[in-house]
Amino acid sequence: MAPQLDSYFKQVDDSANHFIERLRKAVAIPSISAEDARRPDVVRMGEWLAGELKSLGAEVELRPLGKQPHKEHLDLPPVVLARYGNDKNKRTILVYGHYDVQPAEKSDGWATEPFELSVDDKGRMFGRGSTDDKGPVLGWLNAIEAHQKAGIDFPVNLLMCFEGMEEYGSEGLEEFIQAEAKKYFADTDAVCISDNYWLGTEKPCLTYGLRGCNYYSVEVSGPGADLHSGVFGGTAQEPMTDLVRILGSLVDTNGKIQIPGIMEQVAPITKEEEGLYDGISFTMDNIFESLGSKTTIHDDKKNTLMARWRYPSLSVHGVEGAFSSPGAKTVIPAKVIGKFSIRTVPNMDIDTTNNCVYKYVEEQFAKLNSKNTMKVYAQHTGKWWAASPKHWNFSAAAKATERVWGVQPDFTREGGSIPVTLTFEEATGKNVLLLPMGSSTDGAHSINEKLDKRNYIEGIKLLGAYLHYVAEEPQTVLDEFVPDRLCASLTGCIIGRCASQIDIQNSTTPLSASGSRQNGPETQHYQHLSNTAGLPKFLAAKFELYLSPTAVDAWLVVDGFIKSSRLGRLVDTDNTLQQPAGTWPGRQTPNFGAFLIAQRPRYPSLHDLLDGSGPHIANHLERLYGPLWKGLPGRAATPAG
Repeated sequence: MAPQLDSYFKQVDDSANHFIERLRKAVAIPSISAEDARRPDVVRMGEWLAGELKSLGAEVELRPLGKQPHKEHLDLPPVVLARYGNDKNKRTILVYGHYDVQPAEKSDGWATEPFELSVDDKGRMFGRGSTDDKGPVLGWLNAIEAHQKAGIDFPVNLLMCFEGMEEYGSEGLEEFIQAEAKKYFADTDAVCISDNYWLGTEKPCLTYGLRGCNYYSVEVSGPGADLHSGVFGGTAQEPMTDLVRILGSLVDTNGKIQIPGIMEQVAPITKEEEGLYDGISFTMDNIFESLGSKTTIHDDKKNTLMARWRYPSLSVHGVEGAFSSPGAKTVIPAKVIGKFSIRTVPNMDIDTTNNCVYKYVEEQFAKLNSKNTMKVYAQHTGKWWAASPKHWNFSAAAKATERVWGVQPDFTREGGSIPVTLTFEEATGKNVLLLPMGSSTDGAHSINEKLDKRNYIEGIKLLGAYLHYVAEEPQTVLDEFVPDRLCASLTGCIIGRCASQIDIQNSTTPLSASGSRQNGPETQHYQHLSNTAGLPKFLAAKFELYLSPTAVDAWLVVDGFIKSSRLGRLVDTDNTLQQPAGTWPGRQTPNFGAFLIAQRPRYPSLHDLLDGSGPHIANHLERLYGPLWKGLPGRAATPAG
């Protein structure tokens, strides 16, 4: 039954001016986490947010995170934790947001004062943090208040986690979340984050995937102090000259990454995935409007979206230590630090990517035969993320979107990075949903950042409606499965033949089709099973793990790690896969490897999926897991045999 939301929607409309005024007060606090001098303002913003939550009746805590790494004179801003509702008969939804913002000065090119919310005649609300992320954060508070004023019972228990360092790498947050996973967040049923954007300006979306981000610095040093170019130009090797040569070698004008070993890690695209892009509501005019120009690399929608979502990109961001002010200054910098980042995608591994970057940059510098010194290092890294969009968390959001906006949302991946998304998934073991409020033209991180009044007010309705639909969505047996991080990075065969036992339960290194991986002091070798003779036929079948909302019918992790959805252990002894003792307490059964099945529509039954060996496997799984196995959606009857 669809929830009754009319009175809630009316209350949101009636409170619109009040909610805009609340956003105005938040924008007025310049909570810039990247600037040391603004740290008191960041703390003030956290305290203001805590005060607003307390006024609504939430239980609030300000949790300190300690000193900032490498800046021990600074305290990290506190995490604002809040709980609204504690009914054991209701689901508990954990929401995340951040109250810090990017730097902004009127002199950067803003048309208005960045920390004064201004509304134009088109309903655009300009101000730093309006869309990223103060508007969405306040959306949750506004939803609580609208329920109170309308006299409507709040449908769920709401846990809130708001940080003040997101724009500076979320320092201290990952450790905090891991520590609180079994404490403050213990009763979480699902997670929702509103910190991304629609693809365009008219159709909402739900996001189930993000690119990761590895951020690098290249530091080149030479003279003991800055030099005058009239005195030393032509006599000293200049760090800036070396740095420009290095940065210019990383990527070409059309975005092609020049570093060997980067593109080789990327999961190959399938025909099914290619077909998904055609139906997404997005036009090139959308991106032209966001760019303010027509300087796109690609001229068509499909390639543009693929470049944004499922392929890595490398961007050069700036140079620290160089002269950049207006006017002319003939200085030769003694030390310059170039900044660039790589947005990562499945199947890219953080350490592998870092090593490729270090090797390439060092080789490029060596070619210069410079007497200067150079060092390259990763400033911070964040993994890519992909979730299952078939979970009740997504279906509730889809129904709420259609109720508020009158259209079914697009299911999308995104090009940006929100590292905390993966942290919450891994820490809680629960599904994570990205539910955007703002649109593609909001200009987060740019000058003239804005949030449309329409998106803000309708977004408040959406957040509340989502919680009501969450309360009504049924739970299925597969809802407990969160795709393992290693599993989610693989296409093709997901079982390798091992020379010795490989415990990859907590590994972050994806297996490739062939090769070796370092596991502590040991190097273990494996190869694609289709090239391995003498193994049972069913193990030679290829399995593709695909995270499309239209291509995945069922997840199943076998080897006794179903509850944790871990990949488990893989052992090969004399061509017979056997189970390590203790994997299944009290059971001694044949082990079919760390076995993940992604059943796909093109296979009419599991029997066909397993290339003629289905009955043997299916009977084994049905015997072990009974109702769970029988409950898999789309599973054909198990053939006899």
